[in-house]
Amino acid sequence: GMASNRVTKIVQIPNGEIWIATQDGISKFDGLYWTTKADSSIVPMGLSGVQMEVISDSSLIMTGSNSEGPHLFKYKNDQWSSLPLPGNDKLSYLLAKGINFRSTNLILGSQDKIYRYHEEQWIEIVLSDFDKNEQIKDLVSWGVKTLIATNKRLLLVENNQFKPLLKQNNILNITIDDTQDRCYLLLESELAYYDLKKGEMVSLLKGDIGNTYGHIHQSNLLLKGQKIYYSMNSPLIQYNPQTNTSRAITSDYYNLDHTCMDAIVDNEGSIWVATLRGAFRVKNSSIYNYNDESLVENEVSSILQDSDGTLYLGANIGLSVIHPNGKIRKYPLSSGLERMRVMDIIKHQGEIYFTTYTRGVRKFTNKGILELDSQVQMEGASDLCSFMDTLYCSDYGNLYKWVNSDWQLITTTPNNSTIRKIFFTENYRLLLTENGVRDLTTNKVYTGSDIYMSNVYTALEYNNQILLGTASGIYTIQNEKIVPTEYKIHAPVYALTSDQNNELWVGTGSGVWHFRDEGSYHYYKGNGLIGNEVNRNAFQFSKNGSLLVGTDEGISIIDTSDETSIPIPNIEITSIEVNQKEIDDYNLSYQTNNLRFHFRSTSYYDIESLNYRFRLIGLSEEWEYINFAEQNSTYYPNLDPGEYVFEVQARIDDGTWSNSAKSDKLTIHAAFYEAVWFRILFVILIISGLVAFYRYRSNVLTEQKEELEERVLEKTRELEKRNKELIKTIDDLKAAQGQLIQSEKLASMGHLTSGIAHELNNPLNYIRGGAECIIRNLDELSEILNERGNDVRTIMDESRMLAESIFDGATKSTSIVKSLGSFTADSQNFYSFTDLQKEVETSLTLLGNEIGFRIVINRMFGNIPPIECYPAKINQMMVNILLNAIQAITESGEITIRYYRKDDQNIAIEISDDGEGIASDLHEKVFEPFFTTKDSNPGLGLTIAKSIVQEHNGTISFISKPGVGSKVKISLPVSQTYHPELEGSE
Repeated sequence: GMASNRVTKIVQIPNGEIWIATQDGISKFDGLYWTTKADSSIVPMGLSGVQMEVISDSSLIMTGSNSEGPHLFKYKNDQWSSLPLPGNDKLSYLLAKGINFRSTNLILGSQDKIYRYHEEQWIEIVLSDFDKNEQIKDLVSWGVKTLIATNKRLLLVENNQFKPLLKQNNILNITIDDTQDRCYLLLESELAYYDLKKGEMVSLLKGDIGNTYGHIHQSNLLLKGQKIYYSMNSPLIQYNPQTNTSRAITSDYYNLDHTCMDAIVDNEGSIWVATLRGAFRVKNSSIYNYNDESLVENEVSSILQDSDGTLYLGANIGLSVIHPNGKIRKYPLSSGLERMRVMDIIKHQGEIYFTTYTRGVRKFTNKGILELDSQVQMEGASDLCSFMDTLYCSDYGNLYKWVNSDWQLITTTPNNSTIRKIFFTENYRLLLTENGVRDLTTNKVYTGSDIYMSNVYTALEYNNQILLGTASGIYTIQNEKIVPTEYKIHAPVYALTSDQNNELWVGTGSGVWHFRDEGSYHYYKGNGLIGNEVNRNAFQFSKNGSLLVGTDEGISIIDTSDETSIPIPNIEITSIEVNQKEIDDYNLSYQTNNLRFHFRSTSYYDIESLNYRFRLIGLSEEWEYINFAEQNSTYYPNLDPGEYVFEVQARIDDGTWSNSAKSDKLTIHAAFYEAVWFRILFVILIISGLVAFYRYRSNVLTEQKEELEERVLEKTRELEKRNKELIKTIDDLKAAQGQLIQSEKLASMGHLTSGIAHELNNPLNYIRGGAECIIRNLDELSEILNERGNDVRTIMDESRMLAESIFDGATKSTSIVKSLGSFTADSQNFYSFTDLQKEVETSLTLLGNEIGFRIVINRMFGNIPPIECYPAKINQMMVNILLNAIQAITESGEITIRYYRKDDQNIAIEISDDGEGIASDLHEKVFEPFFTTKDSNPGLGLTIAKSIVQEHNGTISFISKPGVGSKVKISLPVSQTYHPELEGSE
């Protein structure tokens, strides 16, 4: 992680990395990994007052001081360099900021001067009329302009000439909106902007705007969209000029008691906040969340906003009331283990009613919460409806209305189907139930083609149709049937509403969807929503247009006017390796043709949804895909001579692909004997030799005819002999290759033999001992029959018990032999659907003696279908991997075998151990032939396992950490698309 939690400065450099200055050094973060002490020997440790900015040439500029005085450094192309300071090296300097944190120039301010760095020289500009009490508080640079804020005025420097703009005391920070020619100012008790065209200041916010700690030591000011963010010895505060509202920016671990030391907006629109307790990122600044730190509990099951703006939030154990002034009051209702759950809250005839699942309907008044005096005892009240001055309530399958101070039963649904919601409008009188929609006007029940379509939670009149939220998505009613709509969501839909622009909003079990003309946008936990599961009576727009979303983990308030799209991540190729060595020369010989490309995307939006696609142009035009951000390299072995360009893109979830990052052209040259010039020269030499030979032979043809024929015959025989030897050598090499692979299987058999012998010994002892006893009993039986016939029954019973013992021993022996036969059997030449659990248990049986009592086997078996495979090869793969895991555990330990359904087409297998582990730089070698860390291991186990996985069109990977253990991950398709055994029949 970071060098220290005491963060003072934060900045993003052009490649996307976040750099953080702490009291103990500099750290950087690329979305996946932290690098601490990123400085070199040029940058001294222990700098204080660190400032960092990025200038137009993509350099990072850093200033700081230590006991030797101030320092100035430049970081570019992964190298630090020291820059000279202007003027007195004992002064303190202020580094100019840029627009959107990209400054055009390197500018420093000190006392009554500013300095601009140009062509490796400092240009000094003296600011006149400075008095001894005036101090530069902030600098902003863009283009040829620099704005200077002092504690007494605002100045503009343009083309090395300065101009006073505004006399104003107590300016703390400034920032620029160049699209509107405005300079925003943060004062000690005011937030304002200065119009650079009109030359006038406009106040936005006055009075107590956030400073609660007296003298201001730390302040910040920045812009994001239409909102202004600032701090003054306080958390970062968001101010919305359109609604004239403010709120503090907090997170799960950073409440109102922290001080913002610095803040930035990154290139994906997220806000980063530096504090003296660490740094945090605000995924989506348009969302504000409440949870049990403020509310009666996390879950918000129902919401009502009163006409005065007061929010009533229902929960499992009571109510929370958020007043317009921000104060929150809690009303717990449950005691002990009871979870009454407030299902719905409405306003009826000026009074607030809410229904609970275990205590019926209650009324919320200024005097407290009152029970309704009723003779009807409700035990499953779920929904309320105020329609035409009548209050309705559902209780399981019953519908009631409040008449004459009591509940009167109106109707009961068929089969007492639970009523999810009462939907009464001018056009509809519907009861939404778990088994369809009952129309009270026609007394008909509308259902879908399956139980999920018929399980209806909510409804909305939208664009001249009725939309239904069901357990399987959004549907509508046509011809008295529930049928699909154009709105495709593959998740349970619990809530529906529309905004003032008539755009559809959907609350589901996996977040919130907003359907708009340009497409849909998905809010979920990964991009700022507090929880994914939306409750059906906790989804509505507030008076100011914000969307209130109650979930299982709290309530999110979404500013829908500030909706962003999924950002497009950047992507870069970080290095290229040839034969495991990084290269910078892309002209390669035919012997250096094993290439690995490393790449990364410095995205922070939702790292779990980041995925890549890549291709090697010159090898294939088809894209290959990687769904995990951590898997950011790819390997191409044994490339043929030719020209290649590697191309990679990144995206978040199923968003837009980024621009391509492309390597320079790599050329793998052919061997010299394959070059055109060599072939031409060779042909010329051959022709010349043939001509000379022909002439020579022509002169002596008559004299040496017989000798020539003999030599030709001799050469022919010699060539035939060598040809046979060559064919034999090739056959021997093929046999050796097969024997090498078989040797690993025999090596595994060596480990299994002792275990199987031990396992067979016990049941064979049963058989031997039992047989001896039966023979002895038969002898005794013969004697007893002659002497004591009454003891025959005893001998017969004992013989039966011995015979059963023999049967059990034989059964166990058969099981072991079958398991061994499954492992040693020749692989069948066709696929078959096989139970994976059976193969796992067979492998564990074979390795029983190796496992013994020192290793605990954890089985985490998911519900998966049979997979199409070669069973014997899958068995061999499991034995090889398990044997590696067993050998990695020196004394005692655990091995966990887990498999589960990865998606519709694939299953995943994970085998992990808590053994010795190996270093990360060896991870890629474990699948190479003959690589081993054990003298007794030939090093082919994982090589064969990988070949078996690839033969089944699957993938395999290996991760390990010394002292922690190792894990092998395998992905296999459920069904095979190619069947070689059918080729012969086509």
